Amino acid sequence: KPYAPSYVRRTDNATDLTVLWNRRTRVGGQWNMGGDGIEPVPLNEDTEQYTCYLLLNSPTALEDFNPTDPATYVVSRQVTSEQAVFTAAELTTGTYTLADTINVAVYQISAQVGRGFGRIVGLAP
Repeated sequence: KPYAPSYVRRTDNATDLTVLWNRRTRVGGQWNMGGDGIEPVPLNEDTEQYTCYLLLNSPTALEDFNPTDPATYVVSRQVTSEQAVFTAAELTTGTYTLADTINVAVYQISAQVGRGFGRIVGLAP
């Protein structure tokens, strides 16, 4: 299974939220301890694909999240690059403002083995 994405972070344009992350590889990569943590790694998959979830705004959202249960998240995005955008309307639906810690989950998807391990985090403003 693909490893969980690393260095998940957020940015915004005063209305919409952009979630960014770094891809990790399940084969053929090496760890560069002296690097800045944002160097590209080989894809080693047929295609680059991720699912990013905007989780519920609750104290137990990170523990309760289940990617197969839509009741545990607000919306999900299938994307082909290392970022996903959630609109102001979607944030409002999830009872978030940009001043909140926003709960997200990110998974890399493999054509061979499906959904990889997830990175499930709260992103502080």
